[in-house]
Amino acid sequence: MFAAGSENRRWLVAVALVVMGVWSRWIPHTPNFTAIGASALFAGVLWRRQWQAFLVPLAAMLVSDLLLGWHSTILFVYAALLFNVLIGASVAKMKWGKVSAPILGSLVFFAITNLGVWLSGELYPVSAAGLAECFAMAVPFYKMELLSEVLFFSALLGAWSLSQRVWTASFSRIR
Repeated sequence: MFAAGSENRRWLVAVALVVMGVWSRWIPHTPNFTAIGASALFAGVLWRRQWQAFLVPLAAMLVSDLLLGWHSTILFVYAALLFNVLIGASVAKMKWGKVSAPILGSLVFFAITNLGVWLSGELYPVSAAGLAECFAMAVPFYKMELLSEVLFFSALLGAWSLSQRVWTASFSRIR
């Protein structure tokens, strides 16, 4: 999706996404209303090389977790965000992909992270009833996750589209 010779812009976008992700986790916010999931989706849409896209959510989470502290389900959170990168990469060229990406990404995040909460055994018994209770109690958090992914992902796509037009217009005047 990047034009040739745009390596510097690519890494500038990566740094901006990491800063946005860290900032959105660090400031006071409604639980699960952060830009991390949308940043992971967006990185998957923009980077052809998935290993580079994976760096965005991993860097944002590592920096913010160093500031905020670690928790028992951290591996599940990181895994869910890496799935968001894969979702972004998979749906990038599909007709309705960019509409469905934040919905699918938030569902995957919900499923993986709540499975991790349940498996930890800290809040719910590791039983079918405990799993059902875990997921039921997580629904209010899912609403905020879905809303944040839809809003932040839409904003990122809009900002990227606008920046592409401005960039193209600026260089067409130089020629």
